Amino acid sequence: MSLSTELTGVQAAQTYIDTVGNNIANVDTTGFKLTNAGFADLYAANTLDAPGQGVLTGSLAQSYTEGALSQTGNPLDLAIDGSGFFQLETGSGTVYSRDGSFQINNQGYLSTSGGGLVMGFAASASASGGAGVLAPIQISTASIPGSATSKLTLDVNLPS
Repeated sequence: MSLSTELTGVQAAQTYIDTVGNNIANVDTTGFKLTNAGFADLYAANTLDAPGQGVLTGSLAQSYTEGALSQTGNPLDLAIDGSGFFQLETGSGTVYSRDGSFQINNQGYLSTSGGGLVMGFAASASASGGAGVLAPIQISTASIPGSATSKLTLDVNLPS
């Protein structure tokens, strides 16, 4: 047994410690998803009956379980219930995030604190509700004048 076998265990343990440290450091980061380290046996390449030659990091997998939802006081903050991501357009291209801390930028677009624009589909005016083109979400802050209700329909079922 050589020192390289023991060294693989030390390297795998260091990967595990780095992964746990990253998870702890980001515990309060909005939208952060923890990472789990998976390990595998390392076998000799040329013999089938050789004993294990050490350990290696087989995978680093993100956990997509949901965190706790909390009130932020910002009416523009959003949370995703279930699987999915917010699609953001940034200077370096399209990115996906579960961080729903949003604001309105100077041009009236829903954006992240880093300037990424939140993408979405425009509401369809047709009865079929077909989706339009994916584009940055723009929110008008202009006053909308009120109008009087001109017609009201009420359908009810009364118990016998």
